[in-house]
Amino acid sequence: MADDVKGAELLAQQIIDDIADAGWPIGTILGTEPELISRYGVSRNTFREAVRILEHLDAARMREGRGGGLAVTQPRSDAVTHAAAIYLRYEGVGVRELYGARATLEGEIVELAVARMDPAAEQRLRDSIAQERAVDGSEGPHHTRALHMTLADIAGNRPLSLFLDTLISLSDEYSRPEIARPDGDLEAAVEASHRAHAAIVKAVLARDPATARRRMSAHLAAVDRWMPASGTLTTKR
Repeated sequence: MADDVKGAELLAQQIIDDIADAGWPIGTILGTEPELISRYGVSRNTFREAVRILEHLDAARMREGRGGGLAVTQPRSDAVTHAAAIYLRYEGVGVRELYGARATLEGEIVELAVARMDPAAEQRLRDSIAQERAVDGSEGPHHTRALHMTLADIAGNRPLSLFLDTLISLSDEYSRPEIARPDGDLEAAVEASHRAHAAIVKAVLARDPATARRRMSAHLAAVDRWMPASGTLTTKR
């Protein structure tokens, strides 16, 4: 049984490698069950267990019916976030540490964004600030990730952007008003977040990386104070 599981894990990894080598063609049918069993030289049980692994990872999924087979799918970012939350919870990571990690990461991001600033990026930042004002802010001072992710995209470092997306998703779990500060002044906290975002953008547009980094750190520290005083990460989705 252990050998079957190991064989399925190895097969799933091989299929993922083949999908990646092909450029991750979402929607493409890799083959029918008989075709893939023959191609990879495995038993039906091993193949089906590998498919279960692939479906759990959102890498591929079996489609039934005419023209069906193992189809390439788009992995969900929330699956990565959920897995990260489980592991960080296992490690006993607290919300304070999470926001500390965000402050370090986003400090690097704003400096990179300043270095890559151009007219198109400037307009994106202005649009992000304007659109943010249209959100009601009922979810708390973290209510929009748009500016943070726009800065990450402008920074041009895809791994940093992916890490930030995960950290924001995790920290959002603890910044919901009913968890964080149900008796706090939500409207004032949201307005403070708006002002902080505008100040960060102003520094970035002025090509002042030191000030942009300092303002980002202060903003995250302020949102951090909205968090509960202690606690580890939740895995609720």
